[in-house]
Amino acid sequence: MVGQRLRGVTRAGLGLLALNILVLAGCWLVQALASAQEAQEFPPYGVLVDVGGYRLHIYCSGPQISGQASVILESGLGAPGLVWTLVQSEVAKHHRVCSYDRAGYGWSDPGPSPRTAKQFATELHVLLQNMGEKPPYLLASHSFGSLIARVYTSTYPHEVVGLLFIDPRNEDFFSRMPPESLAIDERNFRAAQWLKILTPLGYTRLFGSLGLLPDFKVYLAPLPDEVEAAAWAKMIYSPGHWETSVAERENSVISYAQAGATTLPAELPLIVLTTENGWKAWSTGNETMDEAGRATWFALQEEQSHLTSRGKWQVISNSGHYLYFEQPSIISKAIDRLLAP
Repeated sequence: MVGQRLRGVTRAGLGLLALNILVLAGCWLVQALASAQEAQEFPPYGVLVDVGGYRLHIYCSGPQISGQASVILESGLGAPGLVWTLVQSEVAKHHRVCSYDRAGYGWSDPGPSPRTAKQFATELHVLLQNMGEKPPYLLASHSFGSLIARVYTSTYPHEVVGLLFIDPRNEDFFSRMPPESLAIDERNFRAAQWLKILTPLGYTRLFGSLGLLPDFKVYLAPLPDEVEAAAWAKMIYSPGHWETSVAERENSVISYAQAGATTLPAELPLIVLTTENGWKAWSTGNETMDEAGRATWFALQEEQSHLTSRGKWQVISNSGHYLYFEQPSIISKAIDRLLAP
């Protein structure tokens, strides 16, 4: 009797294992086929430029006006260049403007390690040179991208005529933000690590098809339909995207230190835009986000405006961290102010 039960349990276990293997194989196959189809359906909308054995994707638009700076858009961690779509369409009405995918994001090839702000700044410099873009530049950056903009400006000071920071990351973020806020940041890092594992296996795509990724759906909803579809393909469902996000986050402490060691030209025009609710960007609503965390976040933001003697700080009311989706015109107007004669 015991032997029969054990054999029954064994058969059930083997059957469950076989089912799991079939589901895994099916998800993997769907992921592989869908990725191949999306590569045809969503070709690069910009150009691929060799930067030393690998290519970066860049898209430039707007008029080239003699003597006027070009605007270079630098994304935050985990964001390809297409997140700037709404901003770029407005800025391009009056200025030359370029968005790009850092190595591993969007249509860009993977890049060498370590993935740090210094490496990103070097890659951007080579990209612009090989693309044929000429300085001067105004660097507009979001969140983590501000670290890259600072390193770039410090390394190539004669190329940059202005900086725009949107919810920038202060180099003291990890040492001064309260534990509750850091726990949220760590939780999101762990989520990215899981997505790095699950996405190549097809589970992220499965969850999306079942409507189980509502946060991503809300995040991408402001984009035009065709751009939103490309974002799901090249961002949420892309294994390389999550591998790159994790690599950037793993080296973020180095990037913060690199930015903190920089010195910016004293007279460089700088605008820091801080969104009213940006400090709650990664909260699910279940955490305790107290006033101490808010006060520290705003203090870190305000300090960034003192990186040059011509820095200005502006808090944007009724706005969240992703200002490029919520109020792109505010970013466009800030760029106009920085480039005004």
